Amino acid sequence: MSASDLDRLAGQLLKIAKDRLAELGQFHPFAAVVQTDGSVAQLAYNPPGRAPVVAAFLDALKDKIRDGARDGQFRAAAVCLLAQAHCPPDKRVSEAVCIQLHDDNGESIGYYAPFTRDKQGSFAWAEPFRTPGPASLFPERDSPAESTASAGAASAAAESADANVNDASAEADVNVNDAEAEGTDAKAHARADDAPAADRRSKPDLDA
Repeated sequence: MSASDLDRLAGQLLKIAKDRLAELGQFHPFAAVVQTDGSVAQLAYNPPGRAPVVAAFLDALKDKIRDGARDGQFRAAAVCLLAQAHCPPDKRVSEAVCIQLHDDNGESIGYYAPFTRDKQGSFAWAEPFRTPGPASLFPERDSPAESTASAGAASAAAESADANVNDASAEADVNVNDAEAEGTDAKAHARADDAPAADRRSKPDLDA
């Protein structure tokens, strides 16, 4: 993901928001994503029947983004809604288009475009500004160090398992060799015990 993805999403969603405000005076939250091939796609939530409250729109859109991000389909995403913003430098409160930007590196940015409207429905736009955004909608990535540590731990575990197998094999060989040695000794003792009896049977009785 590059910073241009977030800039592109912010620009496209702000244009859509301005058009809807000019036409309707308001809009429901909507979202867009940058897919892995670099193309931009809009995410819609169109429930049947009466439109739900804003929170339901936001939850549904964020769930779609989380699902796609978890499956590796997106590299950046944005949710656009109407909000109240505290504008710099004096922190005055203003209506604003809020665009929550997220990327697959875990970055999250709040992009605000404040505006005022007169009684005739005309809009005047102030300078946009950015703030740290809400919690990222993308799953956390392991850092290179964590990945290396995980790989090292897996390798150490594999080596330990191999060592245990080798130790068990060596012990088995020793036990087999010991058993064979004991068997050989037992046979030798048996032959030694039988030999005197045989000698007694074969030797003549000298006293006779």
